[in-house]
Parts: sequence; structure tokens; C-alpha cells
Amino acid sequence: MPLSKGLLANLLNKGFHKPTQIQHETLEYLISGRDLLGIAQTGTGKTGAFLIPVIEQLLSSRNNFQTLVVVPTRELALQVETEFKSLSVGMSLQSSSFIGGTNVNTDLKKARRRPHLIIGTPGRLMDLANQRALRFDGISTLILDEFDRMLDMGFVNDVKKMVQAMTNRKQT
Repeated sequence: MPLSKGLLANLLNKGFHKPTQIQHETLEYLISGRDLLGIAQTGTGKTGAFLIPVIEQLLSSRNNFQTLVVVPTRELALQVETEFKSLSVGMSLQSSSFIGGTNVNTDLKKARRRPHLIIGTPGRLMDLANQRALRFDGISTLILDEFDRMLDMGFVNDVKKMVQAMTNRKQT
């Protein structure tokens, strides 16, 4: 895989020796900044398929940018954040997850720090945006994880509002 040494080392430390099919088929597209829709079964490495290119772009970019990962559930948000942290060990990359059921004052403080990776559920993300703690116009990469489930759960209008506010989005 055409990745930085640190990222490759972290992948090997996690026991990954070769990419899954979805990772192999999407890596170069995503690193080059192209938009992509990926569909694969549970357990095939979709989270790595979008996190590995994001980390690589953050490491190789001269411009500091933010990525937003919108997920339908609290559990998935925490899973994505845990995976990001394990893949970016020693890289000085910051992430924050924003989910319902947590202290909103803590989330307000975390949002103002401008982490590299923002992960959250639509309701909490919109709440933070409405309180002006989170701005979508500075986010350049958008990831909609399990978007079909978000639609089933009725989050379509929140997602539309976020997308409309991302005036500087370069990649989805």
C-alpha cells in the first residue's frame, strides 16, 4: 500500500498485513481526493477503507483540514474514533466524537479545539452547530457511514443541512 511509514507500522502493529477487498479497491481513489460510494458487507473493513486514506491525506497535506464522519449511532461513533486513534498512534492527529447522552458542555469545549477528525451522530452535530460551537464550512471531507441506516432513522434533513453548510467540501 502506498502509505507513510508510520501508518504502515501502525497497520502492521494491529496485525494487518494486506488490505481487504474494499480497502484495496478504494485506497488510491480516496487518497487522490476523488468522491466515492462504497458498499460492502459488515466486517469487510469499510471503516479502515475510509480512515486509512484520511490519515494518509492528513499526514501528507501541507494544509490543515478537517474531516467529518457522520454515523447513525453512538456505538458506531465510538468504534470509528477508537479505530482512528489506533491507526494514528504517534502522529499528533486529534479526533473528537459527539454523541447524544454525553455532557454537552464537554462537547462544546471539544468542538472548539478543531480536531482533525470529527465523528458524530446527526442530532448532536446539529445541536453543536446551532450553538455555534461547530462550523461545517471549514470541513473539507465528508464521510457518511451507514448512510442507509441514517435515512431509515429519519436523519435525512439533518444530513442535508450539514451538507449544505459545507461550502468548502472537497471530497465525499
